Amino acid sequence: MAGEFVDAAAGGSDDAAASRQLARLLVWVGFITMLLDLFCLFYRAPSGVVFQSHKLAYYLTLAAIFAFGVTEVITAFALTRYRSNGRVLSFARVVLYISVVPLVGAIAVGGFTVFIKS
Repeated sequence: MAGEFVDAAAGGSDDAAASRQLARLLVWVGFITMLLDLFCLFYRAPSGVVFQSHKLAYYLTLAAIFAFGVTEVITAFALTRYRSNGRVLSFARVVLYISVVPLVGAIAVGGFTVFIKS
């Protein structure tokens, strides 16, 4: 399964299958980014060295990450509609490569906690 996604992102041999896989991957990454962002918005207060005294910067960062997640999902739906257009496919690949940045940003802002029961 992961190999199919990598093949779709790299531009596989079958354009129709590659565009379907790329759209599916963009939707998943976009929804995960938006979910992490909403989790940070509702359950994490601004904290840390940067955001403790700059709460507006915290909420603007979350808004930008959410907007990029929405852009990923919209790009995926545009890709399903205009599959034969090579420009949309190329744009979707660029969005997929760039989508790592807001995903990592959402993870970095929200952090994570591991509970170990002993």
